[in-house]
Amino acid sequence: MGIYKIERCAGCGYKHHEPKPKENKTCPKCGQQMYYLEKWYISYQVRGYKYTEPASPSVKVARDALSKRKVQIREGRFFDIKQEVTFNDAVNKLRQSYVYIKSEHTKRMYENSIDRLQDKGINKYNLTDIGILDVVNDYIVTRQDEDGVTNSTINRELATIRRMAKLCKLYDLHNDIELLTENTQRIRYLMPAEQEALLKQCRSDTLHLAVLIALNTGLRANGVYHLAWDDIDFSSGRIQRTVKGGKIVYIPLTARLKDALMQRRQKMPFAKYVFQSTQAVRPIRDGNRRPFKNACKRAGIEDFRFHDLRHTFATWFLYHTKDEAALQDLLGHSDRRMTQRYAHILDEHSRSAMHEFEKGAAAR
Repeated sequence: MGIYKIERCAGCGYKHHEPKPKENKTCPKCGQQMYYLEKWYISYQVRGYKYTEPASPSVKVARDALSKRKVQIREGRFFDIKQEVTFNDAVNKLRQSYVYIKSEHTKRMYENSIDRLQDKGINKYNLTDIGILDVVNDYIVTRQDEDGVTNSTINRELATIRRMAKLCKLYDLHNDIELLTENTQRIRYLMPAEQEALLKQCRSDTLHLAVLIALNTGLRANGVYHLAWDDIDFSSGRIQRTVKGGKIVYIPLTARLKDALMQRRQKMPFAKYVFQSTQAVRPIRDGNRRPFKNACKRAGIEDFRFHDLRHTFATWFLYHTKDEAALQDLLGHSDRRMTQRYAHILDEHSRSAMHEFEKGAAAR
């Protein structure tokens, strides 16, 4: 029986147990910085089986939890009886939630992850099993040992388990499963002059408005092209959208975007969607890829995708506001580390500010 913290590598995901945590250690496998999971863990044996469970961020509370388990084991009353949640139960819950998910890409991602988890035998376990977190951590190590499997791929599978846990109200499991650091994060964004050049080269009103929405809201392509007029409240000046993961975001309208949307509304007063198909009452496909690619080419912009408009919004919002929490809310990120990908712009802002300070000091 014991109490410890789990230390994990931010790069390769290697982990080990540490009963006496020491800061600033490096990974013995890849040499990158190690970090500790927030909670202390306790371990004990019952009838020859080892059990591990997260206890608390407080070491005192964790010690009390271990003492309680010792008493329960000694008195033969190990755990209160709880309703089991099987893997298949959780999958059914997830599939029932598809009715609220508009993105077919997200549904396919969940289904692919379910198939992979089943192939690796995760479906043999209940999500309420005391050792399920160890099972998940072993799964991570197994996947990392496979050729061609990146941290981003594993994160999609972990995100699927987290989503199932949350839908089944297993909030401890949801919070204890941490995503891996993704080393191949692509952050491509446009400078202000490039943004205006791109808008100028959007030859259709539809593409011009779609690009303007993305640059001023950070919505993904699916969110842009499936935007309904009911999502837009002109009186309060904001957009309300259900984004990836079922989270609702509220995005204030900039003056420029509000004017453009109002002009669009006047031209199509009876439409349900901002970008509505002419054949039926449904949004058009978010497939203006060739016109967008051609507009980029005419504007002299290379290696740029529609999704990079989201990166452009996030980068310049953070540059001008320095408010990571607000950006996290606007983008609908459940994990703060996703928002921190844009922190590079704060470093650039600091360097620019220091340069201005240096010029001013030299002039005195």
